[in-house]
Amino acid sequence: MADVSGTGQQHFGGITAALGLSDSLTLNGFVSGLGELRGLDGLDLSGDQTAIGFSLRSNSAGNTGLTWRLAVARSGGDADISRSSALADTESGSGNASLTTTAARGEIGYGFDQGFALLTPYLRVENARTTRSAYTESGSVSFPASFDAYTSEVTTATLGFNGELRASANTSLRFGIGAAHDLNRSEDSVTGTSLIPGLASFSVAAPTVLNQTRAFATAGVSYFLTNGAEIALDAELAQSAYRKAPTGIASISYALRF
Repeated sequence: MADVSGTGQQHFGGITAALGLSDSLTLNGFVSGLGELRGLDGLDLSGDQTAIGFSLRSNSAGNTGLTWRLAVARSGGDADISRSSALADTESGSGNASLTTTAARGEIGYGFDQGFALLTPYLRVENARTTRSAYTESGSVSFPASFDAYTSEVTTATLGFNGELRASANTSLRFGIGAAHDLNRSEDSVTGTSLIPGLASFSVAAPTVLNQTRAFATAGVSYFLTNGAEIALDAELAQSAYRKAPTGIASISYALRF
């Protein structure tokens, strides 16, 4: 479960595969399914999304020295959108729209082997663009509203520090800290038309960003099985753009090497 935006919950599961192209170059790919529940300024979203992504990573033996990674991903699906009666003298309503997100990321780091641990400072720049199709409310709404298409885009830079150490022959511990900063953020206002008397058209400004710079911390543990498989538990606590309180992410994964 993860609250990625500070506005709700996200459940996810997926499969990841990696292919070694050379001693220092690895191609990764993933497919995942996501179920979202979000709420923001009187609009609640729920629906399933399918995501696919690829990354190319370069790192030397032992992950020391210069490392870099390039990645792209895309997710899409339909969402049910429910509107509360937050506007004065209006009723709640709901409709269905398609959501699409595309993202790209570039990262560079340098690994230092300190004997007791591998320490890696890194710099990451990423861009994410989300679009929602136009839709009209349906069902038992007396005065349905029609919403125009919506787009949001954000470019962030992240400066972070990761560490990894072997606690035992088959157990590895991970930790990390960092901060992400918005280089650019653009969000459309929520606009549309309605049959509500006196509200033929409307425009609601994008929510206020409370944290343009957001700190985060991560921790994880991996247990290596005798057959070459790995079980990993990871957790992250991070500030979000729209809430003062931090949000949390927890995940469990199983990896099998061939």
